[in-house]
Amino acid sequence: MRPQTARNPTDADIFVPANGFNLAGTLTTPPAVAGRLRHPAVLLVGTATPGDREQVVAGVPIFAQLAKALADSGHVVLRYDRRGSGQSGGRLESATLSDYADDALAGVRWLRKRDDVDKGRIVVVGYGEGGAAALVAASRGNDIDGVVTLGASGSRGEELVLRQQERLLNSMKLSAADRQSRIETQKKIIAAVISGRGWEGIPDPIRKQADTPMFKSLLTYDPAAVVAKVKQPLLIIHGDLDTAMPPGEADRLAEIAKTRKKVAAPEVIRLNGVNQSLAQGGDRILTPQLAPAIAEWIKKIG
Repeated sequence: MRPQTARNPTDADIFVPANGFNLAGTLTTPPAVAGRLRHPAVLLVGTATPGDREQVVAGVPIFAQLAKALADSGHVVLRYDRRGSGQSGGRLESATLSDYADDALAGVRWLRKRDDVDKGRIVVVGYGEGGAAALVAASRGNDIDGVVTLGASGSRGEELVLRQQERLLNSMKLSAADRQSRIETQKKIIAAVISGRGWEGIPDPIRKQADTPMFKSLLTYDPAAVVAKVKQPLLIIHGDLDTAMPPGEADRLAEIAKTRKKVAAPEVIRLNGVNQSLAQGGDRILTPQLAPAIAEWIKKIG
């Protein structure tokens, strides 16, 4: 079951065969356009939380609004519930970043079989952690023609998590000693998750929350190792007011991507006045800068 938070005029509910289960999704098609038989296709890959296909963040149904805007500009767009979430099958508790990349590839293969899709322009757009999943998927073959990241990380997972924890602690009224103690505890938890050892002294509720396949896969994610295998064009988009994933992460990802051999340098777009929800200010409407930027970039590939 899933709450339906948004619905577009050309939305259709579909199921994508994955590895032993189905992914439940929504396909948004362009309004009827005379003379157009095949359209570029976009697969939207979201974060683990929320796992719903609409990717509602701060009240903004990011993927529903983005799907409509891209469909209106002539794209076939697929979004889906993450495995183990919403109406999709699969086991959430055992899922890893690699599994989510496999699911993205399943969505791409499903799109390739459609008669209304341009087989040379199938792009994967990953938001947050979905950006990492999209890059991993692209590194595994040529089924994907281009990758767009939205608010994605360019740092090793363990480094990113520790910096996020430090920013949180710095915003709290703590003594220097207390702050340092909590940072050391976080380092111990990270090391234990990665190695499987050293849980002594960590409360069971904290271990239960942290010691998961997904968290381990995020901590060990190395964008430099993954991006080196990505031969497809890359567009990096980041809101300049994103506090959850600071804009500097876009710069890090771009620097990594520039080292690829025989591959064009990535394009980087900073969205002015845009926060983590990809909306401006307190709005609950996706920034109008986003969809046109993606659509124009897709025209250049294929």
